[in-house]
Amino acid sequence: MNVEEIVKNFLEKVSQSGDGIGYGARVKSGLPLINFVLDNMVGEVKIINQQAAMPAKGKPLVHITAHGSLLGPLPMMAALGRMYIDEGLGDEVLGFYTHLTISFIPGLNEAFVKMGAMTGVIGIESLVRLLESGRIRITGTALEGVNCLFTWKDQVAPFRTGGMIAAAIMSGASICLLAHEGTEPWSMEIKLPLERIFPQLGNITGLNIPIGPWKKIERLTICCKRYRPHVTRDAFMKMDAGLRRDAIYREMKIIRERLNKMMSELRRTS
Repeated sequence: MNVEEIVKNFLEKVSQSGDGIGYGARVKSGLPLINFVLDNMVGEVKIINQQAAMPAKGKPLVHITAHGSLLGPLPMMAALGRMYIDEGLGDEVLGFYTHLTISFIPGLNEAFVKMGAMTGVIGIESLVRLLESGRIRITGTALEGVNCLFTWKDQVAPFRTGGMIAAAIMSGASICLLAHEGTEPWSMEIKLPLERIFPQLGNITGLNIPIGPWKKIERLTICCKRYRPHVTRDAFMKMDAGLRRDAIYREMKIIRERLNKMMSELRRTS
């Protein structure tokens, strides 16, 4: 079976099993993708402190993850999905946000929607309502966005937005930070003197060009750690717009520092 046939069969299975319509989907809806990724693209999987990535009864859970390469989060999502299914959480509703570039790939965007991509959830308030009501139990994203297409002095790129952090605080959700190591061969780093040419770009050191899953990952390691925001839900809800922005900016700074530290620890021990 060639690559084209594999992709065609995969998309067909997703269209038959996925129940997402833009507002999340049951975790087990992603089983075709989970099996496809882990069976064909990943060797050994190790999840450190997996209990931190498990949702507590009656409380939503928000994952904030380091992005890495463009496709870096995909094997991590598959590994967590299998963990949830193995733990009997296959019927929990998962909602996630994909990278903008996914929407331009024919067939793939539709597949991700079937498996839980929240294309229909626009705005923080809508997400908060879904989390508070229990309609979505698990969600998450990588806050670096398009910044993952560049290399930086730090391992975790600057965050583009803090919306997911705000949604977690406003809904009273637990937060789990995720760092992962092993997908580095799926991208090519090109170091360029960007700082000298474009000093306004800040700490960019080069380009992080995605080259696809051309080789199987020998070992995927994921580290999970809970995070407690420094502002409480009650205090946040009493703030005006300016103070809320300041509070989220502080949380973004601290969370990025934590993720950078987690990435460094992973690379030292892997």
